[in-house]
Amino acid sequence: MSVTLHHINISAPAQTLRAVRDFYCALLDLQEGARPAFNNPGYWLYAGPHALLHLTQRSESHCRSTQRQHSTLDHVAFACSDLPALRQRLADMQCAFREVQIAALCDQQGQVVIPAQIQLFLQDPGGNQIELNFELRQAA
Repeated sequence: MSVTLHHINISAPAQTLRAVRDFYCALLDLQEGARPAFNNPGYWLYAGPHALLHLTQRSESHCRSTQRQHSTLDHVAFACSDLPALRQRLADMQCAFREVQIAALCDQQGQVVIPAQIQLFLQDPGGNQIELNFELRQAA
């Protein structure tokens, strides 16, 4: 069996959802695209041909009543390229972020399993924490 990430769903009231849509389109160049005719409004945001983010409109009361009291989900991470351009976008958007550099992870034979990375941590307008990963050799 193989597993890959299919999509992430963010559910919020209409005004917040529009801000979330605009945020991800501006930051990650996602494009709003086709979405099935569900009963509730929303948006699907595409990275190329893949609908990576599903945004679903919910009422304020529904969002409060369905929040998980003890969720363990901390953040969602995206692999990205062009760190200088993304830093500039964040500055233009006046979006605060925290930057961390991590060393390469090697196996017992010294082979790189995970290359050195720069990670940017920030929050979207809905309060969801996201991580943007850049391989260090690509980030320079």
